Amino acid sequence: MGRPFVVVSDPISKEEAVQYMLLIYTDEQAWASLAEDERNAIVGEYFGLTDELRAHGAFVAGAPLQPTTTASAATPWCSASQ
Repeated sequence: MGRPFVVVSDPISKEEAVQYMLLIYTDEQAWASLAEDERNAIVGEYFGLTDELRAHGAFVAGAPLQPTTTASAATPWCSASQ
């Protein structure tokens, strides 16, 4: 699994700040196949990342997504040929 990274910047003002959304996706079957200590290590890295973002005033919110089994696909309303 790839490691997430964060670029921390120091904007001149709040009005000039650009916000980014960080989505962390994990293959649910691969996650389930990991040993508990491996999962705990990854979760620990995640909490370390969110702690760092909070310390820099860059953390806005966080929430888990629903399992992929509940997902549905969105279809664009216009095609490229129009």
